[in-house]
Amino acid sequence: MRHDVGEFPVLFFGSNDYLWTHQARVFPYMEGDVSSKDKMGKGVDGTYKKAL
Repeated sequence: MRHDVGEFPVLFFGSNDYLWTHQARVFPYMEGDVSSKDKMGKGVDGTYKKAL
């Protein structure tokens, strides 16, 4: 597949789709990320569920 230098594929589980992206757009999972969902805005949950 065509992509720019420095990009790598990210696989989305469930759909088996993938996207070429670069490191600046990817964040590693960190301990405590689970509890950070309380800090998100109200619209984030609805948008997330709609995307699923």
